[in-house]
Amino acid sequence: MPLSANPIPSMVPPSQFALPFDAQTAFMTTPTAFTATGFVGSVTLDVGGVVNLPSGIGSGAGRKTGVWVLQIAAVDFANADESYKLALLGSNDPLFQNGNVDLLAFRDYAAASAGRQIPTLLGASLSVAPFIEATPFSNLRQARLLYRYLRLHLTVGGTTPSITLLSWLTWADQRI
Repeated sequence: MPLSANPIPSMVPPSQFALPFDAQTAFMTTPTAFTATGFVGSVTLDVGGVVNLPSGIGSGAGRKTGVWVLQIAAVDFANADESYKLALLGSNDPLFQNGNVDLLAFRDYAAASAGRQIPTLLGASLSVAPFIEATPFSNLRQARLLYRYLRLHLTVGGTTPSITLLSWLTWADQRI
């Protein structure tokens, strides 16, 4: 069964949320097409270092909460077997070596429910693009692990996967 909108008028228009783009907190600065599994772009965001990020973000160690924004410009579901799993990852190692990485937030899209993370429960994704997805996140895990560096990872599946996206972090509005 495909996903559908709630008939109850409780859906909030996307324009209700402020999700400002800032190149300093972006994983890429222009929409980019991806067709393979791997890190999305070469940007590692340092949210715990002393850098000039907005609103004191990056002003030192500590918990950071914000919104991870995905702007999907195009997504290929042509063969009905494509899937896309996007993970916001945190680490205290800027090289993101195995074993020193944690999952902070996750989104997945698939042409069929079989490609979703929980295929027995989740329906096929809507095939309408473009769209913007806003997901709250924190760099704090297990009440004691604070991650300084953030990266975006994409896992693709299917015959001809292709997704064009822009992604950034914002701390402007967290009432999602």
